[in-house]
Amino acid sequence: MEKNKKISSKERADAVENINGLTLKETSFVKGFSLAAFLNPFIWCICYGFWDLFLESLIPVYGIYVWLNLAINGRRIAWERKKWQHFDSFLRRERIALQLAALGWLVCLLFGPK
Repeated sequence: MEKNKKISSKERADAVENINGLTLKETSFVKGFSLAAFLNPFIWCICYGFWDLFLESLIPVYGIYVWLNLAINGRRIAWERKKWQHFDSFLRRERIALQLAALGWLVCLLFGPK
């Protein structure tokens, strides 16, 4: 009879928490859009040490696909590929990558061709 028991959405969310070791809020952050990867995928790849994705993003047409994929799935990719010990260290790395990407754009705007 236990097989036919319906699982509530709360129990389903708790199961997701236990599998990933993250709270529901942290899980939604990891699955969210990565602004840092969208602004500058090159800096984002360097911050996380994803040299293969960095090189793939340099390929002319395929690089656009890599850029969009990193923007949409970048946080999830970073969470799964690196074995983070704490969510706080992951969050800190994402903030640093965002600050560096924004700084890169600022430098380009200030000192770029006029």
